[in-house]
Amino acid sequence: MSVLEEIVQIVPSLGPAEQRQVLDVVIRLRDARKLPDITLPAADTGDAAWDEWGERVRARSIVVMAEEKQRLQTLGILDEHGNVLTDALPADMRIRGLGGGHAAPEAEIRDIHSRSLSNLVVATDVFERIELYDNSAWMAPPRRVGRVVGRRLVAAIDPVPNWVPEPLR
Repeated sequence: MSVLEEIVQIVPSLGPAEQRQVLDVVIRLRDARKLPDITLPAADTGDAAWDEWGERVRARSIVVMAEEKQRLQTLGILDEHGNVLTDALPADMRIRGLGGGHAAPEAEIRDIHSRSLSNLVVATDVFERIELYDNSAWMAPPRRVGRVVGRRLVAAIDPVPNWVPEPLR
């Protein structure tokens, strides 16, 4: 059992004061990692604040991905180049991966895509602001499409991708 798994089992049995102490230690450890703060800016801040936040998120992602790569290498799941060592994976994952992935039928993938876009429209009733990115170009970094505010897209690019739902345009 890993240290983390042991902590997860022990913490619920502690009283509130002891749980707070554990949380304080975890926060100090997290802060010692010097990860960029990714606290969301206020909803009414301008584009510059949101752009700066996006840069901090990307910077934090780079650090976390490097740590995860190191962890997987230590476990013998990745080689020094980041290639997955399939013999180290459970049999079901190895078979699925070597077979090209989950191999969902095209109709199911299209259905998932359609429902995701419908959920995007519904999300505009829940969130004050939604940052919208397009990752549809193969092997290209995501590009910012714009921000949805008050059920309307404030576009950052022209033309807006065809997949953006009509109610948001």
